[in-house]
Amino acid sequence: MNELGAHRSLLNPLWYAGAFGIGLLAGRLGDRVSLGFVVETEKQVRACQALNTAFAHRWTVARNLRCSLAPTGIVCTSSSTWGSVT
Repeated sequence: MNELGAHRSLLNPLWYAGAFGIGLLAGRLGDRVSLGFVVETEKQVRACQALNTAFAHRWTVARNLRCSLAPTGIVCTSSSTWGSVT
């Protein structure tokens, strides 16, 4: 973070305290509520992983695309299986 000239958020202690408080409250309310939080967290993690996978695929396709400036304009060819684009 120092290399980017950034710093940690001043609100970090608030977020950590809030997360701890929600966890404490869920624990006090019993297993049904507590496990509900676990299930919802797992759903959100799976959704995030799906987005990351889709992004990684698009990034790979974009990285395989090679573009060069030709006298007639920009010519792009791909090293992937779907051929070349001009």
